[in-house]
Amino acid sequence: MSPEPRNAEPAVSRITPLRPPAESARPKKRHWGVLTSFLCVVVLPVVLAAGYLWTRAADQYASTVGFSVIKQEMSSPIEILGGIADFAGVGVSDSDILYEFITSQELVETLDARLGLVEIFAKPEGDPVFVYDPAGTIEDLHDYWGRMVRVTYDDSTG
Repeated sequence: MSPEPRNAEPAVSRITPLRPPAESARPKKRHWGVLTSFLCVVVLPVVLAAGYLWTRAADQYASTVGFSVIKQEMSSPIEILGGIADFAGVGVSDSDILYEFITSQELVETLDARLGLVEIFAKPEGDPVFVYDPAGTIEDLHDYWGRMVRVTYDDSTG
């Protein structure tokens, strides 16, 4: 082995000292702004909506009714011509007529006269958001009926 050169420095002196660890972050003005925005835009509306729905809103129930509208098969030559008109898109299907009737103001007026829709829809007194205003007009009742009754149909199923 050869002796160490005299000019060589020990390996320890070549290591640079470590910096002290960074201090903990302190909240700044922008952080409080982001937190306040989050509380106002997300948390507050969720808490208010949940509180209203839990304490004030009346319970709502749903029922489903389903039926099929079946078209009669054509047999006479005159009906064949009508079938060509239906094929061309000229005619109106029974499903379309039924859809228009269920969502019509005429049906709402009839049901209100027979069943008292205004009294039924105006029952939850403590729920100003989802209740029907009994002082409303027939147009208001028809609009409310449109929110309460959903009619869907699939004309591709026959």
